[in-house]
Amino acid sequence: MKTIIIAGCSWGAGSWGDNGEIDHSGLAQYLMDIGYNVVNLSQPGLGPFSILQPIDNFLYVNEKFLDIERIFILQSDIARDMKPYDRHTATTTYKLKAMDPTDLDNNIKHTYRDFYSKLNTCAETWQCKISLIGGLTDLVMEFDLEFPHLDFTVPSWIQLIHPEAVPVYIHELENIPEQHKDKEQLLPFLDAVNATFRLFKKSAYFPDNLHPDRYGHKILFDHLQDLGLLRI
Repeated sequence: MKTIIIAGCSWGAGSWGDNGEIDHSGLAQYLMDIGYNVVNLSQPGLGPFSILQPIDNFLYVNEKFLDIERIFILQSDIARDMKPYDRHTATTTYKLKAMDPTDLDNNIKHTYRDFYSKLNTCAETWQCKISLIGGLTDLVMEFDLEFPHLDFTVPSWIQLIHPEAVPVYIHELENIPEQHKDKEQLLPFLDAVNATFRLFKKSAYFPDNLHPDRYGHKILFDHLQDLGLLRI
């Protein structure tokens, strides 16, 4: 049986009910419905860099024993990886890639580039197909041709649901290091976050207005089918 791995934050875990519990496993369930074995490594609250180790560990143990067709990575918020180190969760802090201290946009995008580079190395090591999906944050598409082992498959899940959505690359602005919190530079990101949360109050994010519901997951699943990625 073909296996698909899903990894990400709470957006990859499924549809969340108003009681704070998963009421439908979302993309994973739709994949199982057409015959795939699905391993879901998603975990609420994870940032992109924090996804890397669970994937590598899983492949180290299971790569020889599972017929892995593809890995879907649902991109989380890079700001989550900028929190101070937590000894209880062993969360690693990744600083902004300070290409230019006066250019926050470029710094954020190049921090994502570091993530893509590490993910590309993982895909090369294990010779697997990794497809990136813009989830809570959109993919930085200017890097899509730099990494031969990655497929920038869905630039923005949010835009699949709401085509009018503006690009959003960061949500948890409070985690940005103080030296990067220039109000003038932060304003465009704040505007994008506010615009995105207004969309979350519309269809496909019921009932918590924070995560795609089963309808939102079906939109993503149907799009992956339309791209010809699901061959069962």
